[in-house]
Amino acid sequence: MTASPSSRSMRQACRACSSISPSGGTWPRFLLVLEAQRSVLVGNERSGTLAIFRIEPDGRLTATGQTLPVPGVVFVGQI
Repeated sequence: MTASPSSRSMRQACRACSSISPSGGTWPRFLLVLEAQRSVLVGNERSGTLAIFRIEPDGRLTATGQTLPVPGVVFVGQI
């Protein structure tokens, strides 16, 4: 069975997340892959921030420098 492009994108993003990279905060607790927006949101529990990363065409993550204050973030979901 061949993986769909979206499945490959998710695997590439997860592989990039598992490499040694700053999470945009302290104690990364959860991440949300937004494939349509080619972004990953990382909830950093101890720093209370939500960091936004861009998914590059090769699957690498690039920090956007954008963070949002979310005190005690432990879960990130999409409505």
